Amino acid sequence: MSFLGFGKVCTVDVAYAAADAQPMVSVKNEQATAHEHLPLFKSGDTIAGHVHIAPVPGKKVEHRGVRIELIGQIELYYDRGATLDFLTLTRDLELPGELNAPKSIPFEFKTVDAQYESYHGINVRLRFVARD
Repeated sequence: MSFLGFGKVCTVDVAYAAADAQPMVSVKNEQATAHEHLPLFKSGDTIAGHVHIAPVPGKKVEHRGVRIELIGQIELYYDRGATLDFLTLTRDLELPGELNAPKSIPFEFKTVDAQYESYHGINVRLRFVARD
């Protein structure tokens, strides 16, 4: 149900190109109640895939462009407001326009140089995020 006409206008999913051959890692979620299976990438790997955008049937979506970002972050648990971004790679995938049918847009980050490995500790978390 939408509030005042605002609601879900589309779904956005990211699928990695080597989904079947990609090594996976089991990681606890933030509440430590369940495990997530996440793709494992190493320094120098190419990260590629598709961004799938599907508007609600019968609706059109106006957008200001489609962009995907690969971000490496260090977050200190005692200071949640402060994060250090040590890696930011951006790809503009689509110019501003309208979308009235599902669309799949490819992306690629060639030979990503990851200085650090992901880490979840008592006081700090180091992670990589693909944000669209």
